[in-house]
Amino acid sequence: MGNVFFVRHGEAETNKNDVLSSDYDGYPLTENGRSQVSATAEQLQGIMFDRAYSSPVLRARQTAEILLEGRGIEPKVDERLRERGMGEMEGKQAHNGNWIIPMLRKREYSLGVESFQDMAERTLSFIDAVPKEGNTLVATHESPISVLACSILGLVEFNGKGIKVGNASVTVITVSENEKPGLLALGSYSIDSLYFEDIANRSRHSH
Repeated sequence: MGNVFFVRHGEAETNKNDVLSSDYDGYPLTENGRSQVSATAEQLQGIMFDRAYSSPVLRARQTAEILLEGRGIEPKVDERLRERGMGEMEGKQAHNGNWIIPMLRKREYSLGVESFQDMAERTLSFIDAVPKEGNTLVATHESPISVLACSILGLVEFNGKGIKVGNASVTVITVSENEKPGLLALGSYSIDSLYFEDIANRSRHSH
């Protein structure tokens, strides 16, 4: 069995300016965003990673670079981890994440915005392909992470909009050759090596 650590990028210019963008090369991390990711990197220091992946979008690539500093691991860029395709909403105001609510009320995606189903297919494809042993680090975005969480919990975006994943937070998904993916942590700021020791101790005491 393996663990996949999904880290949402730190605060970026998209967040600061409340703008929607899936552009690969624009909207870098802010200084605050870099500090957020550095704090997460410090928290994850006691966890050994065997491999790493990143979304091709700049803010995620910068996040991976900070997380992996001094580890000697080069992240592989994977298209399946990219930000949600924004279609005609590219560059428009996000309204604190509420931009999509009119579409959800109609239960219909429009304006070329990438659907939940399309995002679920590509992110679950990544989970299927990732090695099922050791620890994998992934730098990506809120939408791919929340879509994966919804998929594991048996929800869709129409009834899973309440899943929020903060900047530089950590979501841990367990992967296995013989079992479905499991959700170990969601949008957490408390993940460190002690967290996994506690889980192992609880598991031993329950048997």
